[in-house]
Amino acid sequence: DPGPLKQLWAQHYAYGELLSGKGTIYLSITSPPEDIRKNFTRFNKEITRFEDENSFIFIDCYPRRQDSRVQFSTPVHTSSLTDFGMVLSEASQAMIPEQAVVVVDSLSTLMLYSDPEQVIKFAVNQASKLKEWGWTGIFIVEKGVNDEKIENSLKFLLDGVFEILSNEFHIQWIRGMVDKPVKYALDISQRGFLLLPQR
Repeated sequence: DPGPLKQLWAQHYAYGELLSGKGTIYLSITSPPEDIRKNFTRFNKEITRFEDENSFIFIDCYPRRQDSRVQFSTPVHTSSLTDFGMVLSEASQAMIPEQAVVVVDSLSTLMLYSDPEQVIKFAVNQASKLKEWGWTGIFIVEKGVNDEKIENSLKFLLDGVFEILSNEFHIQWIRGMVDKPVKYALDISQRGFLLLPQR
């Protein structure tokens, strides 16, 4: 199922950044934090110590939660985009490393609860802010869940597009780095997410 593969890639990328001394803020909208922790553990990536050090911070946005066990939460079904921006700002101030990755998992789920055009503006504003700080933003979008026009708008407003299929990883483009599509074979094992050059 390509959906979880997007999560897995974002988690794999974020873990690599943690190991290099950067931080991660993970907005868990599609799945609760405990499921994401299990996903990391399944691939021998333990994040508990990074959480203890405030290098990995969850923002629990999963809907219908009575009480979240993480420091920052804003349930998607009762929160506005302004709430998301405020809690992201609070979490960034609590972050110990000076550089970090922010994973929004996922924009498609957020668009089910808020006006898609406003979600795009939110994503672009957050991406600009992260860029100013020297941080990286990863915005997960499920292909076909949202209007094609919405997906195309996002493609042109952000700095790069990756497409993940069940056995292929496509880099559509990265502004200033990759200007034509590149494809890799995708292999998932206990070591995690591997990209192999296609022959």
